[in-house]
Amino acid sequence: MRYASAFAILLVLAPLGGTADAQASFTLEQILAAPFPTELTASPDGKRIAWLSNDRGRRNVWAAEAPQFRARQLTSFTSDDGQELSQLTWSADNETLVFVRGEARNSAGEIPNPTHDPAGTEQAVWTVALSGGLPRRLGQGTSPAVSSTGQASFVYDGQIWTAPLSGSAPAAQFFRARGRNSDPAWSPDGRRLAFVSDRDDHSFVALYQPASNTIRYIAPGVDRDHIPR
Repeated sequence: MRYASAFAILLVLAPLGGTADAQASFTLEQILAAPFPTELTASPDGKRIAWLSNDRGRRNVWAAEAPQFRARQLTSFTSDDGQELSQLTWSADNETLVFVRGEARNSAGEIPNPTHDPAGTEQAVWTVALSGGLPRRLGQGTSPAVSSTGQASFVYDGQIWTAPLSGSAPAAQFFRARGRNSDPAWSPDGRRLAFVSDRDDHSFVALYQPASNTIRYIAPGVDRDHIPR
């Protein structure tokens, strides 16, 4: 589809070149080499922005700050390995970005591995600081949610896991709950985590309170409750 779209653009633009030389110099490679950004997101204080950039298959996190908004690259993934970046999320203090590297499993339970890497691939949650330094892998998972107290919670194998953004401790399963759990969402004060508990033909919204180590289900019924905020 990408090559078909590029070919269609060439067909449209070719008559506009003016001369045969101009048309000949406008190549398919030039079109495919153009970088493109996705997932533009503002920091909680509105003074910084971040986005994901795909430049010839090299996917990286970029950011810019007020007032100049001069773009700078935060990560240095240097190869076209087919590993998508997604779910870009700011920390509450505007100093750290959390993102997911890799794609979800297919129906056979396999993670995409387009370069046939013998070591295999994974879908994992990463962080990178605005101040610089190497990105840090928190653990396998997806759907990161960042608390105001500096914890990142995410989903792995149908359960909620957590890790400190500081890297002071490894990722660990946050709690055990029935069903396939997803959609973590922290309360603004960082004292409670809402999530969805999927029971196949229905789902609940639940609240986990770390201080008391308790789970409470909100108006459980036979419907599909989801998207807690």
